[in-house]
Amino acid sequence: MSSSGSRRRFPLAAVLRVRRVQEDTARAQVIQAQQARGAADADVSRRDGVLAARQATIEKHPNASAFTAVLAARVALAAEAGVARQRRAEADTQVGQAVSAWAEARARVRAVEQLEQRHREALAEADARAEAAEADDLSGAKAARRSRETPH
Repeated sequence: MSSSGSRRRFPLAAVLRVRRVQEDTARAQVIQAQQARGAADADVSRRDGVLAARQATIEKHPNASAFTAVLAARVALAAEAGVARQRRAEADTQVGQAVSAWAEARARVRAVEQLEQRHREALAEADARAEAAEADDLSGAKAARRSRETPH
């Protein structure tokens, strides 16, 4: 590759590709965390529904042993619902962490993209200067030719 061609290539192109892959990975982790949170939300809703249904059945048991058995089952369900809420809170934390990681990855991509933009602008300016210099050379050569052709 010529030195002109290598000068035109963005020197951090490989870094930019890696950073974009990292951003894509972080975005996928956000989606995965959101799905896990959705599943945890559904689990909490299901368990809360079962718990509410058990509350209604407590009042329908006339004897103490049946009442105690239903109450014990309700306590166990309440404990399971509490565990499900804890999992949902952990899932919320995971979503927050994943979104933060994605934002950081996006910022790293954006920083290299800005460098790439500056590189393109610098190349465009260099091309414009080269074209202007070439135009100056051509007009200077024409003027020199005319001055040689015209008698003094």
